[in-house]
Formats: sequence, C-alpha cells, structure tokens
Amino acid sequence: MALNNGILQDNPLSKDEILELIDNAARIYNKYLILFKAESWSAMFVGGDDFKNLLNFARIGLKKYKDDLDNEIIQYSKQNPQTNT
Repeated sequence: MALNNGILQDNPLSKDEILELIDNAARIYNKYLILFKAESWSAMFVGGDDFKNLLNFARIGLKKYKDDLDNEIIQYSKQNPQTNT
C-alpha cells in the first residue's frame, strides 16, 4: 500500500496524536511481551523527561531570587527612609 495516496496530507497528525500512537504501541507491545517473555519495553528511558522538571525548578528558583531581592529593597527602604526619592 502506497503512503503517498494523500491520506496523511489531507489528515495530518498532530504531535500529540503521534505521541499517543507511540504510547499505545508501546502499551500493546508490552502487553504481549509480558505474556510471552515476561519482559517489558518502554518508549522512554529512565529520566528522559527530567529536563521538564529542571526548567520548572529553574523558573521557581529565579522567581524566588527576584522576590528575595525585592524584599531586601523594601526592608532597606524601610530602615533608611532618607535614601528614598
């Protein structure tokens, strides 16, 4: 069967749909692999999505750093009112 028959061009898959297909394929593959070999396979390796958490933690850390600086400025301004303009 030729893939150039226009089906994918007329009905393109989104990234989420492709990822869902891959997840479903891995689930089905694991189901039968476990039944016949008592093994399993994953489409991702352990820690493969750690970068998502790392970016979130970096954002949280930067926000905390900015908030701390803002609080220090407020405290300094309260302790030294003559320097406010």
